[in-house]
Amino acid sequence: FNGYSFPLAIDEDEYEKTLNRKPDQVTRDRGVALDISWDIDSVTSLRSITGWRVWGLTQDNTDADFSPADILTLDENFRTDGISQEFVLSGDMDNLPLFESADYVVGAYYANEDLEAKRVVGSGAQANAYWNTLIFQDPSLLMPGAALAPLALPGIWSIENFEGNDEVYAAFTHWNLNINDAW
Repeated sequence: FNGYSFPLAIDEDEYEKTLNRKPDQVTRDRGVALDISWDIDSVTSLRSITGWRVWGLTQDNTDADFSPADILTLDENFRTDGISQEFVLSGDMDNLPLFESADYVVGAYYANEDLEAKRVVGSGAQANAYWNTLIFQDPSLLMPGAALAPLALPGIWSIENFEGNDEVYAAFTHWNLNINDAW
């Protein structure tokens, strides 16, 4: 096709990358898990798995419009804090009335997680010039003597706060049954 072959080979060195500001990003991740097993007898065990985790991301001074022009800025924070608990009882049984043997897993699970997020979008240093140029490309549409009004005043355009909580309860089981001759 006109001297091109597919797939196109892309040379990353041929592209210029431009950011109009220096962003600052910090990610924090920490947690702990405790996994304990108890042998109740020779064929039955109980297992407890407890977990706690906190994860957070902060992005400040981000170029939100992804262009060389300084139009939109973004500051963003996200944090999640969660705990979980699982209990698992497992074992084997022999010589049952209708079954030769059985092995089983029975369990319960609980989790609770809190979410917090905040996003602030602001106007960059070139926002007003950009929006005036984009919207009023044809000055003849303006009334004679009218001046361009600032469409993007400096400052914050929007602030969004998000909070959430989820709570999960679950029960589960699995059985393998070996049928005997009584069936």
